[in-house]
Amino acid sequence: MADMMAAMGKGAKGKPSERAPIKYEDTGKTETIAGIKGKVYRIVENGKHHEVVLGEDKDLQAAVLGVVEIGKSSFGMMSEDPKNRFQQDASIKGMALLRMDEVVRLQSMNKDPIQNSVFELPSKPQQPGGMGNLMKNIMKSMGK
Repeated sequence: MADMMAAMGKGAKGKPSERAPIKYEDTGKTETIAGIKGKVYRIVENGKHHEVVLGEDKDLQAAVLGVVEIGKSSFGMMSEDPKNRFQQDASIKGMALLRMDEVVRLQSMNKDPIQNSVFELPSKPQQPGGMGNLMKNIMKSMGK
C-alpha cells in the first residue's frame, strides 16, 4: 500500500512526497494507437527510463483525468490539482497517455454518444412494496 501511495504522490502516512520532475525527450517519432496519432517520448523518472506515446485527444484526456480523480478519492487523497504528473510539463500539456513501454497500451476508445436512457432511473420501484413492506415486516417480527 505504501508503494502504491508513493507512486500516486503521497508518502506512507498520506503526506506529499518530494519527487524529481519527469524529464521528457522527444524522439521525433510518431505512432498511431487506437486511431489516435501520438508523439513518442523517452522519459526518465526516478532514474528509470521508459518510452511513452502521448496523443492529443480531449475525450481521452478527460477520461484519464477522471480515472485519476477516482483513484485519488478511493485512497482518501485530497484533490489539489486534477492533472496527473504527465500534465505538469508545458510541452505536453493537453496530451494523454496512449502507451507506456509495453506495459500500458490504449486498446480502443468508443466515442459514440451515450443514450440518455443510460442515465435515467426507473420511475417505479424495482421490487413491490419497497421500504413500506420492509418496515411492516420488521414491526410484525417484533410483535407490534
